[in-house]
Amino acid sequence: MPGRPSPRPSGRGNPRRASGSTFPPAWKCGPADARWPSTAPRIASATTAARSTATKSCSVYFRTLDDYRKLRALSGARVAVIGGGFIGSEISASLAQNGKRVTMIFPEEGVCARAFPPDLTRFVTDYYRGKGVEVLAGESLAGIEGGTVRTKSGRTVAADAVVAGIGIVPSVELATLAGLAVSDGIEVAESLRTSDPDIFAAGDVARFHNPALGKKIRVEHEDNANTMGAEAGRSMAGAKVSYQHLPFFYSDLFDLGYEAVGELDARHRTTADWKTPFREGIVYYLQNDLVRGVLLWGIFGRVDDRRGARAGRPAAHPTALSVLREGEAPQSGGATAVRPQETWRCAACGHEIASDRDRIPLEGQPTRAFVNPAGIEYVILGFREASGCVAAGGRSAYWSWFAGFSWRLALCGGCGAHLGWSFESDADRFYGLVVGRLSAPSA
Repeated sequence: MPGRPSPRPSGRGNPRRASGSTFPPAWKCGPADARWPSTAPRIASATTAARSTATKSCSVYFRTLDDYRKLRALSGARVAVIGGGFIGSEISASLAQNGKRVTMIFPEEGVCARAFPPDLTRFVTDYYRGKGVEVLAGESLAGIEGGTVRTKSGRTVAADAVVAGIGIVPSVELATLAGLAVSDGIEVAESLRTSDPDIFAAGDVARFHNPALGKKIRVEHEDNANTMGAEAGRSMAGAKVSYQHLPFFYSDLFDLGYEAVGELDARHRTTADWKTPFREGIVYYLQNDLVRGVLLWGIFGRVDDRRGARAGRPAAHPTALSVLREGEAPQSGGATAVRPQETWRCAACGHEIASDRDRIPLEGQPTRAFVNPAGIEYVILGFREASGCVAAGGRSAYWSWFAGFSWRLALCGGCGAHLGWSFESDADRFYGLVVGRLSAPSA
């Protein structure tokens, strides 16, 4: 209670007494969704100054229902959004769609630059500008004075409201008082028990080991909160729980949208399979030639088998989650008409890939169309050799298009673009290269 000291919480000990009140022991309890907005000192001091000097502006850390209501009630039309990541991008799009004049301010080079590959970041940033959002990339907040936001470079932005969408830090104070193991959140076992077996944790605050990624993670998204909370309840009720769920997340950005699973880290190497560039396709995030994250851009309902079954597909249909468990990016490509050429080159950089003399039929056909796990159809050519390619990653039989053959990624030896696959058996090997990623030499 405000103004009164809190008792030291206990999961197993004797009743505690504080300010004359007796508290019974808590035999089963579970903190969930305990987090505070990330408040860098500069932003905290700036918003404090705004509250004390402004009469017509407000500052909002967009995290609670009250924050939402405050924005809905805003009479002014000008909103400055601090941050260009998941929160900043989503709230900026929503505000713009509700008639607000939005200015985004963030230090990265583009919208969601920490998560998206550079070409997709450039597209999304330009898309926002095309929707009327002023994007001040590469800028940092210096201060807020009344209804004016000032950046470090000296730019000023008039704003009736300032929204800080800059992430959170887990609130572990109570857990620390209880003597629980904490790091970047409250440490939990597969059962979702903390270091005290009678105390459980779930949601944004819980840090757990995920076998698909092979490391401990803490996830600040809806799927994790819902799924983990339900599992924590089952565990508290006595069920045997082994939480190994890899949560997915999603966002809607104007009429763009995505679902994703795993690590969306722009520092990873990425390879993209676009059906329509920057409108519909899959981006794979690779580290040490293993898939660490999958971004389904403009593709929905394909994150895991259970959701796919509800969308009307067979539950066994391969999905982003199964790809991530396999650790290999599945095959894909682009379809165009084929004309025999003397030398086939990488369409992206012109690097020589293969001679037409090494062309081979695929199952008796000059080209073959196949479908990748996202349901997108592409066309590939067969080559006995492709000296301009570099085979990458371990061999995988997952979703192989040719019985008895596993495959590896075939990358351009010049620019590293994903051109197709090296199909390998114990006795044979050939290359299947995507037609749309190859071109003839310049005249």
